[in-house]
Amino acid sequence: MKSAILKKNGYIAVEESNIPKLNRNQSLVKIKNVGVCSSDVPRAFNHGAYNYPLVMGHEISAEIIEPSSKKSKLKKGDRVTIFPLLPCFRCSACKKKLYAQCKNYSYYGSRENGGYSEFLAVNDWNILKIPKTVSFRDAALTEPAAVVYHALKKSSLLSSKKQNDILIIGSGFLGLILVEIIKMKKPKNNIDIIDRNNFKLKKAIKYSNKRYNLKSKEDWNKFIENKKSSYDYVFEMTGIPELFTNSIILTKEFGSTMWVGNTTDNIKIPKSIVSSILRKEIKIIGSWNSLYKNDKNDDWIEILKLMKKGFKPSSFVTHNIALNKLPISLKKMYEHKKRIKKYESIKTLVNF
Repeated sequence: MKSAILKKNGYIAVEESNIPKLNRNQSLVKIKNVGVCSSDVPRAFNHGAYNYPLVMGHEISAEIIEPSSKKSKLKKGDRVTIFPLLPCFRCSACKKKLYAQCKNYSYYGSRENGGYSEFLAVNDWNILKIPKTVSFRDAALTEPAAVVYHALKKSSLLSSKKQNDILIIGSGFLGLILVEIIKMKKPKNNIDIIDRNNFKLKKAIKYSNKRYNLKSKEDWNKFIENKKSSYDYVFEMTGIPELFTNSIILTKEFGSTMWVGNTTDNIKIPKSIVSSILRKEIKIIGSWNSLYKNDKNDDWIEILKLMKKGFKPSSFVTHNIALNKLPISLKKMYEHKKRIKKYESIKTLVNF
């Protein structure tokens, strides 16, 4: 089988490898689509891998080729998506079925081999069947969509009965998923969205009220001057340190600030901003990953239901590539992030 293997930092080779052998309670799947996550960029180019060699890729749709056993509920030909986190099942978080908070977890695509390969051996527990009406392309994006939906549920916005003013900082793939879901679930809310990249902002026209292309510190200062304490809910989706502080400034009295973006550096919050948190009595809520098989509270099941109703995260895919194009695609993403060479993209999907 062909696999895209991260051999060392900055070097990915697409080459032949052995089809993995199955351990107990594992099924063999044939990969159909894999979403390229922005986290794969530092993993590949900024020494972010836990080990080498490594097959990355954790946003996966697939077809069952060989079930784990005749007694398995999974059958050959089943269409599936894969929850990439491998919990220990022993720690205090796992006992509460809060698997994203597992203290000793592994992960397909980061701590062990993932989806940038034609076949993968997957624990049955991590395999979720998808509805017949949901495409493999959308199913591959269940993981990032579930992460966004988890944050949205934690914000309490879905249970709010009033019309709210909402700000989304970042119109990358996660920000665009968020604005679409809010419009589906709460269409009467006012949604503003910010990004420094106008190419990405244009994708939000259909779902947002106002879009702000803020490219410089001066742009941000003017925006904050006009919009200070204006939003009931602010979602920080970028991970850029100074924007965490800005999210606090822009939140209304008694409002909520959701921190979803994984920070790229240390965050310094001035005394005046901390005082404003106290005076405004705002809630700052962190959100991490998603709930999976948590009794009736399952973000993955809920996202698949939304997909049945018409939610299509694949509509934001800008690049469809074959596996052999993955190394150059990731390099272009890295060079764009480092401001070496411009590369306009929102989401890349690997097609097998």
